[in-house]
Amino acid sequence: MNYTDGQEAMLGDEVLIGGQHKGVVVACIDSGQYSVQYSEGDWAYLMEGAIIDTDFGGLIHYKDSANKSIILVKRGVNL
Repeated sequence: MNYTDGQEAMLGDEVLIGGQHKGVVVACIDSGQYSVQYSEGDWAYLMEGAIIDTDFGGLIHYKDSANKSIILVKRGVNL
């Protein structure tokens, strides 16, 4: 998944969703990056996108960011 500016989502990234909600990328399905807490075995069936742990709804699967206005706030460390 890419952010609205074209940068690729990476594990641990801090993001802003819709200009008001915060989140952390906990799995990047496209690139095969998964945190210890959210393993490939649990999420690979989704086949694309990223899992973001949001401050408004917990874990949310985003297939792409085009309609979601997800922007990178800070590159994170791998979880």
